[in-house]
Amino acid sequence: MERRKTKQRDSVFEAVMELNHPTANDVYEHIIRKKKTGMLSKKISLGTVYRNLQILEETGNLASIYADPLVMYYDHRLDPHYHIKCVSCGAVRDVDMDYRAEINQKVEILSGWEIESHSLAFSGLCPECKTARAEKTANGGATR
Repeated sequence: MERRKTKQRDSVFEAVMELNHPTANDVYEHIIRKKKTGMLSKKISLGTVYRNLQILEETGNLASIYADPLVMYYDHRLDPHYHIKCVSCGAVRDVDMDYRAEINQKVEILSGWEIESHSLAFSGLCPECKTARAEKTANGGATR
């Protein structure tokens, strides 16, 4: 069944394109900020954002990222690639590394399953949080 195109869905998709691996809340807040500046005229609720993210994923326009067991992130990049999440600030970024399809075959051999794809998310400190931690340590742990 063909889904009707809506201004709200377009706004949700545009927000994902403009943001870097946003959550549904990030998308909602981005749209609300644009509305306050007069860039958007239609009202939108958080529930509408969630529904439209789901529709955009089901129709193959967005992908979900499972970089955190409690938070879903969204990506407009649909090619297989990896992600890294900062354990301090929560930022999610793409990893500039080739997708390793041979992992699928290795897991098929080991498990007997037919593997369609895999996802991999690394975790660590982003450069900004790493610098902040180093500065805090250098200052004896004192906060500014």
